[in-house]
Amino acid sequence: MTRESGVTTAGGFTDALGDLLEEAHRNGVDIEGGWLVQSSAEEVPDWDIEIWRVEHADEETSES
Repeated sequence: MTRESGVTTAGGFTDALGDLLEEAHRNGVDIEGGWLVQSSAEEVPDWDIEIWRVEHADEETSES
């Protein structure tokens, strides 16, 4: 059985990942750091993912 996915392009992947990160952040999930994602299918590789918050110059001055 194969799993259907709406992600068929790099842009679609970026959008889906952004949606997932926004949802997790809104729900208080600590998403920063390293994640090992192991596939349940032999033909799909495992992934080691790192997520780090990006600090923008205007955010640093407004929080001081």
